[in-house]
Amino acid sequence: MSSSGADMSAFMLSHLQGVRTQESGLLSDATIRQMHRSLFTHHPRLHGMAHGFMEGTFHDQRTLFHSGSTMLFDTGLYLLPDENRGLFISYSGGSYLAHLEIFQAFMDRYYPAEKLLPPLPPEGALERSRSYIGEYHQNRKSFTTPESVLSLTMGMIHVQSDEEGYLLVHHVGEASRFVESEQGSIKMCRRERQETTLADSRRSFLRLIHLGTSCWFRAVSDLWFAFVLGSSCRDSFYQK
Repeated sequence: MSSSGADMSAFMLSHLQGVRTQESGLLSDATIRQMHRSLFTHHPRLHGMAHGFMEGTFHDQRTLFHSGSTMLFDTGLYLLPDENRGLFISYSGGSYLAHLEIFQAFMDRYYPAEKLLPPLPPEGALERSRSYIGEYHQNRKSFTTPESVLSLTMGMIHVQSDEEGYLLVHHVGEASRFVESEQGSIKMCRRERQETTLADSRRSFLRLIHLGTSCWFRAVSDLWFAFVLGSSCRDSFYQK
């Protein structure tokens, strides 16, 4: 679905408490409370999904957001419900990260985070980090159409480890450093973006449950098949 900037601005304002009026409000207070409530998460330690929004934490602020793209435009809508603030960004040019970078700059300016040193990897993290190294493919793709071949080259995550036991995660041109907070739980080292990933190490593959409802699975061979039951990624398997 596509919309105009003016209509999206009205939609955004209707979600912000204290700025709606009876004339311009598109949604009732009860509807907004329901849409902002966390409705699904893979695990209590992970951010999840509200109704139409993904959850996140930027500079200790709960954030609801959703992004989207066409062949010509990239867009991001960000809400800070507790602060009655929002940011809607849409532009042409083909940069998937620009709206996130603008929102991050906005948060740096108006909600600066205390600069802290990243936590040190726990004992044994160096050895465990080696099992995470690899290339991961997102489960949000086509599995049964000719597009499935093209999807093998899109939406990938590459994970490396350094000599200290930190994980380096590369995704759509952005590199982030993660550290193990406990076995099976990995946290982003950037103080301004609090993101946790759960990792499940198995004999044949490593499962990463990431932000929202998206999952990435490590490919264990050049030729693999993925079987997904419903919309859940916990029943996906890779095999030769």
